[in-house]
Amino acid sequence: MLGYQLLALAYTESCPFTCDHCIGESSPNRIGKMSIADAKRYIRSAHEMKIPSVGITGGEPFLYFHEILELIEFATGLGMKTSVITSGYWAFDPVRADEMLGQLVEKGLDVLAVSCDEFHQRHVPLSQLRALADLCSRIGLRMTLNVCRSAKNTCEYGDIKATVHEQSLLPLGRASNLSDDFFVRYETPPRGSCNNLLLPRIDWNGQIFACCGPARFSTRTSPLCLGNVNELGLRETLLRAAEEPILGAVNVWGPYGLWTLLQDEGANQLYRPRQRYLGGICMLCLDLLNSPNLVTALHEKLERPEIKRRLEAALLVANYRIKIENASKRATGWNGSHSERSSPSYCRERT
Repeated sequence: MLGYQLLALAYTESCPFTCDHCIGESSPNRIGKMSIADAKRYIRSAHEMKIPSVGITGGEPFLYFHEILELIEFATGLGMKTSVITSGYWAFDPVRADEMLGQLVEKGLDVLAVSCDEFHQRHVPLSQLRALADLCSRIGLRMTLNVCRSAKNTCEYGDIKATVHEQSLLPLGRASNLSDDFFVRYETPPRGSCNNLLLPRIDWNGQIFACCGPARFSTRTSPLCLGNVNELGLRETLLRAAEEPILGAVNVWGPYGLWTLLQDEGANQLYRPRQRYLGGICMLCLDLLNSPNLVTALHEKLERPEIKRRLEAALLVANYRIKIENASKRATGWNGSHSERSSPSYCRERT
C-alpha cells in the first residue's frame, strides 16, 4: 500500500504569466479556482487519513493571498505541515514582501517554494529571488527553489540561499510546443522509481490524480486518473488508489519496472518503445498507463503470486525507509540544507 506524504491542492489555474514551459498552461486568461470551503474539506479529510502535509499550488496561489493565509492557518491548526508554491512575482517591493512573509509565518507556513528557471526569470529577476531568500532566512522561514531544468539551462541560481529541488522539463502542456533541444533525451526506456505517487493532487475542479504533475495528461481509464474527489470522497478515492498494484509498482520499480514485466510471453508486442524519450520516466509512464490493453496485461502480471510477493515486500521496505527518514528529520529538527539537491518533484503547475 502506498504511504501518502502530501496532498497537493491546485487552488487556481490563473497566473499573471504565460510561461512557455507551463505544464498546466496557466495564464491570466484561465479563471478556474477552488472554493475555500472545498479546500478546507479536502484538508480535513487528508488529516483524518493521517497524511502529514498539504501543499498549495496553482497557477499562482498568491493571487488569492488572504485565502491562502486562511488555509495555512486551518491546516496548521490540525497539526499538518504546510507549503505553498509561487513565482515570487509579488516580492518586488522588499517592505511589502517582508509584511507578507510575516503573515505567512504567523499563520504557520513551513515552506515557501519558489519557481526558478529560465522561463520564469523572463518575468521575475533573479535579484528579486535573492532578496526574497534573504528575507526568509532572516525570519526563519524555509525557502526552496523549484527548478525546472531544460537541456539548455540558462538560469544561474547557485548563490540563492535556498534548498533546491530540480526536475527535468517535460514535453507536456505548453512545453509541447518547444523544440526537442530543450529536453534531456534518452535513447532507451528511462529507469528510476517514482515517489511522486506519494503526492496525490486535486485540481481546482475536484479532479484528482495519482501524482502532482504529469498524471493530468492521463486518460480516464489510466490508473493515474483517480476520478473526481467530490463523487466518492477523498478517503475512499485514495484508499482505492493505495491498493492499486500498478501504482505501487511505479512507486518502487518505476515505469521501467513495468516495461520489463511485459518482456516475456509475447506481451512486449503490446508496446513498441519510442525512438527516444524526452524529459525522463514520466513519458514512459504515460505511454504504458494510457493504454487499456497494457494496463490489463500489467494487472495480469502483478497478480502472479511470485510478483505479488516481490511487490508487497518492496513496498514494505519503501514505507519503512520513509518512516525512518521522517523520524530522523523530526529528531534533528531538520528544515532543509541550503546545498541540498532533492529527487525530482512535479508538485506544482510551474507558476
